[in-house]
Amino acid sequence: MKRVSTKKSKYILNIDFFKKNLRWIILGVLGCIFVFSSTMLIITLFGRFQARYEYEDLREIATSGQNVTGDVYISDTEERGQNGNSYTEGQIQTTIAINHEALYELNSDYIGWILIHGTEVNYPIVRCRNNEKYIYTTFLQERNRAGAIFLDYLTRDRFDRFAILYGHNREDGTMFTTLHEYRDDIFREENSFIMIFTPEHGVLNYRVVDVKVTSVTDKIFTLRGGSQADINAYIQRYDVADDTPILVLSTCTDSWDSNERLIVVAARSEGLG
Repeated sequence: MKRVSTKKSKYILNIDFFKKNLRWIILGVLGCIFVFSSTMLIITLFGRFQARYEYEDLREIATSGQNVTGDVYISDTEERGQNGNSYTEGQIQTTIAINHEALYELNSDYIGWILIHGTEVNYPIVRCRNNEKYIYTTFLQERNRAGAIFLDYLTRDRFDRFAILYGHNREDGTMFTTLHEYRDDIFREENSFIMIFTPEHGVLNYRVVDVKVTSVTDKIFTLRGGSQADINAYIQRYDVADDTPILVLSTCTDSWDSNERLIVVAARSEGLG
């Protein structure tokens, strides 16, 4: 009688074992995938909740003092009223105050606060020595994919000439996600005013002059450290006077192209035509 080698015998036994237990092996693999996916989902949802809670808490802290108030310029004559503000012809009066001292005590990188009525944008602004730290770090220094709203570190004079602010495009609608609403002309017309609260200069009022989907290679990103002449040459396309301070808000899009960006360009109200 022909004998089967030990190695071959073990191989046959392994095949038989695999065939008999295939169903359980598949169920085990699927179970592992389910557990991994569920764990990642829980971590993601917890991260979103954590970031939301942090920034909601910061809003309460921000309005706990009476340090800064100001007016928001509006060019049309339509009377509007929302969020506790009284609107009159040609002007929006705001009663909002920001407690800059309290926010600076929490994070010495704090430089101001951004608020855009009609959107979810209502956040502290930070700036540090690079553009990497706050991509996945919140205002309170927590590791979180929500990150923070931060000023480009190459910006020379904060908001005096040309400033770029970055924020994430989040699935839960937070940070700079609602900037995508500006691609709708009606929304843009009704929500065109941006407020930057600063410790040094009070409220800086801007009006949106352009919204576009572009690339990180767009010339506008080179102006952060450019000369005033370069900035003036760029803003000639808008109805804006020379030397008008410009604010750019930048966020990602939902495109597969990681270099694509949505930018909202706004001009300081006193320089508008």
